Amino acid sequence: MPNPFMLDSRIVVATHHKAGTTYSRNVFAQICREFGWTLCYMQTRLKPDVWDIAYHEDATSERLREALRGRCKLVHFVRHPKSLIVSGARYHLDAE
Repeated sequence: MPNPFMLDSRIVVATHHKAGTTYSRNVFAQICREFGWTLCYMQTRLKPDVWDIAYHEDATSERLREALRGRCKLVHFVRHPKSLIVSGARYHLDAE
């Protein structure tokens, strides 16, 4: 039986350090399991030829250029700079 939830294009999910990477990675992994889609983590050197959603935790335009060639949609997670500064400062107060 064909998958009724076929995507019409690949999706690249781009996040940045301390901007919800763990949360968004878990959400997209669960979505892929639920709908039978293939998730590719772009940090690994070997990328499969077939993937539905590619996830990149350290997104820059240079790193995403190859993945975005062709017909892909982009989901870009950003976080307000003020909350990043506060979060980073609080983290480093407790870190060794």
